[in-house]
Amino acid sequence: MDEIILEVLEPSSVILQVTEDGNTQQIIKSPDETVVLEVGGAKIDIGSFTQAPTAERSDFVSENLSYYGWAVVGSVGGSAVWRVAKAEIVGNETIVTYADSGKFTQIWDNRSGLTYA
Repeated sequence: MDEIILEVLEPSSVILQVTEDGNTQQIIKSPDETVVLEVGGAKIDIGSFTQAPTAERSDFVSENLSYYGWAVVGSVGGSAVWRVAKAEIVGNETIVTYADSGKFTQIWDNRSGLTYA
């Protein structure tokens, strides 16, 4: 996956745009639908958007390591308001773990030093 863009156009729709190997796909969801990203065969549930518009960040460190973060739109990377996940490819398996059990309490800028389980 090269890029993920999440855009909340209006309260009635959310557009998730995923670009992989130069091919772009758009997924339109209603805000109360749960959005699940698939990364290397593993599913990452990023929840629904009924409470607040959500910003998404991704950091593709290597072929085997990526970080994903979600927070309210306008959040800065240094604020402790992020839900952060780490996706690691080990052999044929993709392992997805979350910092602090997936709570929106993490600092995106600290993603490489966080404890994931």
